[in-house]
Amino acid sequence: MELHLFRIIQEAVNNITKHARAKLIRLQLQVSKDAVVLKIQDDGQGFDPVAVEAGRKIRHGLGLTNMRERALAMDGECEINAQPGRGTSILVRVPLSRDQNSNARESGKSSAKKSGKNARARVPNKTRASSP
Repeated sequence: MELHLFRIIQEAVNNITKHARAKLIRLQLQVSKDAVVLKIQDDGQGFDPVAVEAGRKIRHGLGLTNMRERALAMDGECEINAQPGRGTSILVRVPLSRDQNSNARESGKSSAKKSGKNARARVPNKTRASSP
């Protein structure tokens, strides 16, 4: 489970740095007795989900598909909400089985102590080439 969640975070941060022009990324990981919930939000330019779905047929938007597939592989769900000019939010919810339950809670507790449950990161400005 940890690897799938890490890869989802990695893909989301990669998309944000490549496309969103965001100044802030908010990452929240909550572990309860029943589920792990991952929320990733940015204050970037957002996108049109319908256009991305259409573009997927020509090999665009595969990162979003990979995030959904990773969530499904854990019997979870991945909800991606975006709107042009309003940033993007990703919500991943993964149910915990009894065996995963104690391990995930312990992992979540140690992460929460280190990060205060919420982690924020400043996104460095991209260098943009100016036109002559």
